Amino acid sequence: MRTCRELEGMTIYTDELSHSLGSIKDICFLAGGSCGGYVLDGKKKDCAFIPFSAGDKLTDKGLYVSCQEGGEIDSSAPAFFFSKLKKKMMQSPDGETLGVLEDVYFDANSGTIVAYELSDGFFTELSGIRKQLHAAGTLMDVQKEALVLNRT
Repeated sequence: MRTCRELEGMTIYTDELSHSLGSIKDICFLAGGSCGGYVLDGKKKDCAFIPFSAGDKLTDKGLYVSCQEGGEIDSSAPAFFFSKLKKKMMQSPDGETLGVLEDVYFDANSGTIVAYELSDGFFTELSGIRKQLHAAGTLMDVQKEALVLNRT
């Protein structure tokens, strides 16, 4: 399992050459509830987006990907970026406030979102208490004020 905060700032290398493509600036999620890929903060502008692959290997040195060059974000499905989602209020479909989004956990093999890490706000954050909301069967609807989980 991977988390967005774990990956932010991590270096991405090509699998075969161990050549650095840059560091992860943001993570892209698709409306279907899966990881779409990684946005890079790198030297090459043509490698700005690396699509997620089940064959990616995470080590303590960095993330090794089989992709040799950058790709495009799939424009047929809405995409959401972790940088735009974090610190937003999450709500259930019936409007119940669930907490503030702190992190997203996703399966390393399939890219499927597994859970959301939520905080109840500043004072709870100081105590280090966070809760996990398991995301099986849910999709996000990003609204201006909040993120809404839709049950499928």
